[in-house]
Amino acid sequence: MKLLLENWRKFIAESNKKMGTIDGGVDLWTSGLYSPDGKWRKVGKEGEKLEVEIISGWQDQGVESILIRVVGLEYDDGDPVEGWVDADAVGTDMETLSEEVIYSGILKLKPNPEIIAQAKAIMETLPHDAVPLPDKALHITLVHQGVLKKYRPLLKNLILPPDPPVILATDYEEKIDEALGRKSWVVLVENQEDLRNYVNEVMALVKGPPDPEPARVFHMTLANLTGDSGDSPR
Repeated sequence: MKLLLENWRKFIAESNKKMGTIDGGVDLWTSGLYSPDGKWRKVGKEGEKLEVEIISGWQDQGVESILIRVVGLEYDDGDPVEGWVDADAVGTDMETLSEEVIYSGILKLKPNPEIIAQAKAIMETLPHDAVPLPDKALHITLVHQGVLKKYRPLLKNLILPPDPPVILATDYEEKIDEALGRKSWVVLVENQEDLRNYVNEVMALVKGPPDPEPARVFHMTLANLTGDSGDSPR
């Protein structure tokens, strides 16, 4: 039974990996993004493709970086070759990726193509004054930046747990802020508890309190009155 459980855990871990490729000769930053102790290291040879595991991502002032581990490469001491590269340097097969949780001030979940397709189907049923958000703006906020600000140094280099599953409802709801004259159309996540458990996992890793926003209802904003995500009700 113990061996079965160990094999099952290994299978789950392998199934949740996000994989991609980089071109040989790419420069890898081998420490924390803001660490003065890091150094650049060229990986592989020009002209070859290297398979990588995508560990986590980070955005700062519009610049996105990805922490990767190069498959099959080790340092002389046996440690895996891993580090940060520009997001554009990593090629991925989006059809094989699950949703992606990233930290960019807020902790948010970016939907995969299947979830985006479901969202677009609901958008087709919205009233005429609803202006859909672009695909790149679609996300589910897991934790607000105000909660995470004090944990930012830890979150920058944190290896996040495997992404939680997402099950969208089949219809939309309206959110209205009459004082600001704002309106949005959202779709709720049906498996709220799965996302709340995920948030608790992340908070435990940074030694924060569980369920930091008990009133949060996980949802994805589909549209508002302008199509600009910044114009949605809070």
